[in-house]
Amino acid sequence: MAVYFYKLFDKLAELNITQRELMQRIGASSSTLAKMRNNQTVALDVIVRICDELKCDIGDIVTCVPKQTDVEGVNNNVDRLNSIARAVLNEFMNKNNLSLSDIAKTTSLSLNTVKSFVNGNNISAASHAKLLRLGERYNESLGKAFGDLMPAKPKKIIYCYSCGKRGNRCWAAQSQWNTEKKEFEHYCAFGFEQSFDENQKLFAVQECPHPTTGKEFAQAREQYEFSLKGDYEYIPAKGEMV
Repeated sequence: MAVYFYKLFDKLAELNITQRELMQRIGASSSTLAKMRNNQTVALDVIVRICDELKCDIGDIVTCVPKQTDVEGVNNNVDRLNSIARAVLNEFMNKNNLSLSDIAKTTSLSLNTVKSFVNGNNISAASHAKLLRLGERYNESLGKAFGDLMPAKPKKIIYCYSCGKRGNRCWAAQSQWNTEKKEFEHYCAFGFEQSFDENQKLFAVQECPHPTTGKEFAQAREQYEFSLKGDYEYIPAKGEMV
């Protein structure tokens, strides 16, 4: 099970705050935002600053429960999920020589909650979210344990040069001429990883917004860094003084 930030993005939409605006308010970089979009772990200090800014609890913006999964009945299989998380926590405590009190202090969970969980009782998703405060190593172990159990649901492929709309292509789909290879190299100006399918059609491996109109492009640029590669020569309009 990895860290998920979809609650945060939903909350920002409700408050009419853009992701970029939030990063500016808390003094975080665009790379931190990119990690959160990709559900990667970020420093606890960033989470705390977000909670302070939005006046909310960590459980309101972070969750370790996948939003979607292909495992049949996983939403009802709470016992199994808690059992796996419990095993990860026990192993983490043993490796780092930590006591139940250490866990409680680090996560702000009550000692009784930690004892209850270790002794075999289930805890809430909010309590699991607080356990993420144990740091990157704990989160990685948890992600690996649940990643094997709950593989990501395959998404429909949207190709960068068609976007599912006839005659349209993603405005972020760019090409740069490689003089050594003497061929165009394709890349996503929003920074999303790209790949080719078996028919050599280009698509974004991650979920790119694929803007195909000016309005969609303007909305996407508010959320993502747009960067062009290479050197470009400015060509003035007819009659323009340079």
